[in-house]
Amino acid sequence: MSQAALLINASDDSYISKAYSANVVIHTACSICSKELVINGGGNTWCSKCNRCVGLCAVCQRPVKGLIRICPVCFHGGHNDCMIKWFSSCVNCPAGCEHDCCSSLINKD
Repeated sequence: MSQAALLINASDDSYISKAYSANVVIHTACSICSKELVINGGGNTWCSKCNRCVGLCAVCQRPVKGLIRICPVCFHGGHNDCMIKWFSSCVNCPAGCEHDCCSSLINKD
């Protein structure tokens, strides 16, 4: 079983359950080098090969500790609270790529 599947099965967080049921992918490897991500001493998601924090919030530019909410199309994201606040008044990506993340996050049944 993959690490993502283990995380989903072990979690009692409703956000993870909803994300799983909506076919959201939980990445456990760096998108650049594919090395497994680790949590460093400060609690940040880190790639030791690329030597970079992979979880910076697009809104506040601070590292995201734990889960990060990411757009499934442009792959920008951030703290859940920051993203909720941003999208309460904006539809385009907070990272400045001009993608309409809100349309991508709507569950299309």
